[in-house]
Amino acid sequence: MRPDEPEFDFGTPARESSSATAVAEMPDPVSVRHSKPVLVTGASGLVGTHTCEELLRAGWKVRALVRNQTKAAMRLGHMAVEFRTGDVRDKESLEKATEGCGAVVHLAAIAIEKAGQKYEDVNTGATKNLLAAARAAGVDRFVHMSQNGSDSRSGSPFIRSKGLAQEAVAASGSADRGFRRREGRAHLS
Repeated sequence: MRPDEPEFDFGTPARESSSATAVAEMPDPVSVRHSKPVLVTGASGLVGTHTCEELLRAGWKVRALVRNQTKAAMRLGHMAVEFRTGDVRDKESLEKATEGCGAVVHLAAIAIEKAGQKYEDVNTGATKNLLAAARAAGVDRFVHMSQNGSDSRSGSPFIRSKGLAQEAVAASGSADRGFRRREGRAHLS
């Protein structure tokens, strides 16, 4: 790509039609997509912090859904990130956080259950609620970080919870395109 050539997202391929004529969707220039923030859940965690850095470096506006403002300020305070305090298990928090966003990067999860935090609620239920909130808000892209070996039939409660969440994302029909590598850096496509 030439430096003066705009980058385009060609969206979802046109569905096959019974008619001989098909109309291609018009691509959205990156500048249009970059005008809406990307919501990052789990933003103050290890992967979340690096994801926020990369998104900002690529020119995206970043909105971080955080539970703990102090932890978030320590990890993300040096970045131009919009903070939203909330809990991924709370539907109202998710509705407010997704409002006006163009994409969601869902990283929040628990690997060990603690008092008040169960795999089904945090890993599975929150993912389903976030998918619903994103759909209601008109979010264009949904990226979910799953787990190696995720399987809804697993005997491991953690692996099962991540497998169920992964299946919910797959069944949602969301435009889950993930991260691509370009020039040595990950970017949301």
